Amino acid sequence: MLRVGWDTRVPVPGPRSKPFGSPIGYTAPVMWWWMTSAWAECTFRAGLSEVTTALDSAELAYVSLDVALFEKATTEVDFVVPCLEAPLDVATAARLHRLRGLGRFAEGDTRGAVLELSTARVLEPAFVFPLEMLPEGFELRVIYEGLPTEASDEVTRLPRPRGGSLVLDGAVGRDRADDRSVIFQRVEGDAIVQTAVLAPTDPVPWYPGISKRRTVLAVSSLATAAVATGFYAAALQSNSHLSDATSEEELLRRAGVTNVLGGIGLGLYGLAGVGGVAAVVVGRP
Repeated sequence: MLRVGWDTRVPVPGPRSKPFGSPIGYTAPVMWWWMTSAWAECTFRAGLSEVTTALDSAELAYVSLDVALFEKATTEVDFVVPCLEAPLDVATAARLHRLRGLGRFAEGDTRGAVLELSTARVLEPAFVFPLEMLPEGFELRVIYEGLPTEASDEVTRLPRPRGGSLVLDGAVGRDRADDRSVIFQRVEGDAIVQTAVLAPTDPVPWYPGISKRRTVLAVSSLATAAVATGFYAAALQSNSHLSDATSEEELLRRAGVTNVLGGIGLGLYGLAGVGGVAAVVVGRP
């Protein structure tokens, strides 16, 4: 059951309260489509002003329970954000996370709402929801106000993109929070070439440079194999001269050197093989 809005005659909700009546039930397909659909492939370039306009409309629709306007505004957000021609600023990123949090809570997905609102809370810790949007004592308001305002130390360092930079939630950087949602953008030159909203478990979109780890492993594996070949060739060369030994003592010495060189070569081949497998598995984009 959707929970967009509230009944002003019941200002203090009980556990998992149903804040409004039947009209909002018709928004379920709209909200579900908005939150689960893939963001459309970009066919145009959009500015921040277009995102702001769509956010204004969506927030107004949430407050007024205007289903048609909400559908139009959230659809506009879906199409506009992936096609941004400039990086988001922190304030707009926070607004996007708040709107997505409101939508997820309306669908009954409290965990999803917390993931989105946690990011908004960290980005703009001083923000307070207007009472007309979330009344005093409303469940989601209580949840939001209890969220931490400081960023967690649990982050993943993303690979440096070739020929550009990353913008995460409106700020240039490569440290992706592990415990909350993030708006991922990649910049090439002065233009944004990728934008995606990622949940904590979502993989980062592929980009040039993300396979750096695989490249390093592959090169290391090839270098190790080359060194192994050198040792093995030396072992074969040593083995070919065993018959030149003039005494049993010299024969044993030559055989020992051959075995050592061959053993080192085979060991390095093994390491090269492990590195090759790691290059495929660990470095997979």
